[in-house]
Amino acid sequence: MTPERANLLERIMYALLKIDAHGDLFWNDLGNGLQFFILCNDEFWWGTADLEEVTGDNIAVLEKAVEDVLATGTSYSYVATTLFCARVRGIRPQGALYKNLDPKVWPLLDAAGPIRETRIGNPHPRPKDPDEEV
Repeated sequence: MTPERANLLERIMYALLKIDAHGDLFWNDLGNGLQFFILCNDEFWWGTADLEEVTGDNIAVLEKAVEDVLATGTSYSYVATTLFCARVRGIRPQGALYKNLDPKVWPLLDAAGPIRETRIGNPHPRPKDPDEEV
């Protein structure tokens, strides 16, 4: 393993350690050396298996997502991996995911991308924020 890959792996592992999300890390060697991925099944598209690659170009996005989620004080700190994927993709998670998350993290996810159309792959709209005026 090159020193750059070793450094990347160490940064990924420390970020995931802070949020107890070690089970969200996958890796593979597809012929170009080890590649590292964050699991995001069913978070962006209904009924799908999905991964987002962590690279030297986006590791700071993962570290910032961890920092931002921890700053909210939520006990759902594992959502930082979802936030990382959302920021890299420029898309919000599917609306159905929000109801399972602390509303404190909703603004972070909302800022990752535009409002999503409700349709196949995203069959439920984002719920209304409990503090939102009706």
